[in-house]
Amino acid sequence: MGRLTNNNLTDLKVKKITCPTTSKTIDVRDGDGLILRVSQSGKKHWRYEYRVENQKKALPLGQYPRISLKQARELSQKAKDLRLQGIDPAEHARQAITEAKQGQLRKGEELEKQLAEPMFQNLADEYIASLEGSPSQYGIKKAIYHDAVKQWKSRKANTITRRECVLLLDEVKKRAPVLSNRLHSYLKTMFKVGVQRGLIESNPMNDIAKPAPRADHRDNSSKALDQKQTKALYSALQSNPFDDIIRLMLWTGARPNEILSMKWQQIKDDVWTLGAGEHKAGHRRNRTISRPLIAPATQIIAKYNGIHEELVFPGPRGTAMPTSSLNHFVRRYRNHYGIEGFTPHHVRHTISTRMREIGIRPDIVERILGHIIDAGIMDVYNSYNYLPEMKSGLLTWNEWIDDVIKLQ
Repeated sequence: MGRLTNNNLTDLKVKKITCPTTSKTIDVRDGDGLILRVSQSGKKHWRYEYRVENQKKALPLGQYPRISLKQARELSQKAKDLRLQGIDPAEHARQAITEAKQGQLRKGEELEKQLAEPMFQNLADEYIASLEGSPSQYGIKKAIYHDAVKQWKSRKANTITRRECVLLLDEVKKRAPVLSNRLHSYLKTMFKVGVQRGLIESNPMNDIAKPAPRADHRDNSSKALDQKQTKALYSALQSNPFDDIIRLMLWTGARPNEILSMKWQQIKDDVWTLGAGEHKAGHRRNRTISRPLIAPATQIIAKYNGIHEELVFPGPRGTAMPTSSLNHFVRRYRNHYGIEGFTPHHVRHTISTRMREIGIRPDIVERILGHIIDAGIMDVYNSYNYLPEMKSGLLTWNEWIDDVIKLQ
């Protein structure tokens, strides 16, 4: 075997060097133990050579060009640092490889176990992942994880029985009837998806009735604020982001989470457009919605121009705030609004009721609220956005608010 010594390498030298026909291989030294071994076939391998107790040893560092000269020097230096610490680099590498293989084996065994017997946690995780991009993903995850995953996390998904589902829903019904109905729907869909994706064999939620059938028929008439309450709310709103979000709900009819996630790129020429994955019905119907922004709304939005490059109302970490943050703020300060049990959703109830009351077309009210009301063939063919009619309705609404504010 031929050998070249004390030859400081360059990228060009490494690329051009070949093995003479008189040798099977040659070693080209770069210094500090780093060697490039070049064979007759043209293959080039990096090695780090060193001695342990007078015994010559070598650590393979990889093949060129996959490992560049710069990378080989870095690897060589790491091996040298280990030597200075009294650690044999070759033994260290063998141990690392063994541990990596054992780790991969453990992962493989764990994956095999999950494939054979997925746990309820695996079922829930896969279902939530399938909702990526849906505005309702956070709410569904919160409901399933708070009750079902908390109770059945380590259970095999196939062992969950119908009776256990009924008892769980009954427990939730005791504290929150409406939530128990929602959880009923979420779990039924989750198990259905699990069957479709081969995680479980059957859906234990089939034929289970909603735990609180009357909860879906609540009397919401008390949530529509009258003139006195509307004036009290408007007068109580302060100059802070959360109160500005409530103001913006009042002037747009939008849902709280839509405003909390409002992006500058969604706003163009006083029109606010939400993509299919950015509002409640869009994920299911693949439809965008557009809302006109009248002067009171644009004035509120303008206050936040320049604060964040993407979001109009960024959270403390620069991401969109969850609806729970707004709800928490309202619960803490709702006494200032002068309305018992006030929640942000009272605003949408008020808009829905009072707009109809002052003569705005019901279908335009629904569109202002962000409801997709076209069905069947109309949903396929009708692409008109109704922006002029919505703007006219919001201007009429603005006049009503102005009159309410002036009331004695």
